[in-house]
Amino acid sequence: MAQNKKKWIWIGSIVLVLFCSVAGILSQRMRWPSLPDANEPILHVAFFAVGQGDATLLRDQEGNDILIDGGPTDAILSKLGKAMSPMDRTIELVVLTHPHSDHVNGLAAVLARYHVNRILMTDVTAGDGAYAIFQKSIAEQQIPVTVASTTFSFDVGRMHVDVLWPQESWEQHGPPKDNLATGGGLNDTSVVLRVSYGEKHLLFMGDVSSAVEEALLHTSSTLEADILKVGHHGSRYSTSRAFLAAVRPTYGVMEVGAKNRYGHPTLQTLFRLHDAGVQTFRTDWDGDIRVSLTPKSLVIEGDCGHDPCRKR
Repeated sequence: MAQNKKKWIWIGSIVLVLFCSVAGILSQRMRWPSLPDANEPILHVAFFAVGQGDATLLRDQEGNDILIDGGPTDAILSKLGKAMSPMDRTIELVVLTHPHSDHVNGLAAVLARYHVNRILMTDVTAGDGAYAIFQKSIAEQQIPVTVASTTFSFDVGRMHVDVLWPQESWEQHGPPKDNLATGGGLNDTSVVLRVSYGEKHLLFMGDVSSAVEEALLHTSSTLEADILKVGHHGSRYSTSRAFLAAVRPTYGVMEVGAKNRYGHPTLQTLFRLHDAGVQTFRTDWDGDIRVSLTPKSLVIEGDCGHDPCRKR
């Protein structure tokens, strides 16, 4: 009897440990906003709070993933661990908008941890060390690479993706020179994407300046989007009034680090967004910004719920 009692105590202890472990894992999972029309296929989008940098995951109901940029550190790994299923080790598409450190640094760690089916990036030449490591990882793993241009559109699961910029390869022309007066340079080589999910649209601007926005006003047949990933972390050199009038976003999202040395987002951009009637979320105040959407509706929230947080 004593041996049986010890046996059941031992089994009970194991079950308790397993239960606590599973409960702990579940408590760390990302909580997505709920939708009233839950019977429709749902797309989840997470704008991750990774400091002064961009990292965004789009994930449909079938588990198809698009990761746009990897942020400035390997903090992206813990974010992906909360947003993706523990059993899912595949990312269908990784997009590098441009090879600045606040977008590329975390991607080498992503390639080491996950199986990536394809990379979408430009062929711009840059000397950043993290970019070289990223390129080396791509070559070693023989990951197919698609060079971004406006001739390219594609589907990932239920998501339809249009490349709006660049219009052509940078390999022959080289990137524009950095110009602190306009915020251009390598930023203006950023891949700009419009992702459609039924009747809902998201526009990802990378770090392009108003010079590229002006070009898009003349070359893109439609720019309208429900959610605008605000260009260049809210820099004053992006998000012009004319561009906002064309996009007509309901929500704007700024991926920005707290008390960053660049002063992002700037008051000029915040005022322009406010005057255009755009409800603005920002990762330095709102934390991870989570979106659930169906082909006809969407809900967006940060750590403070559906309304942006007040200044912390």
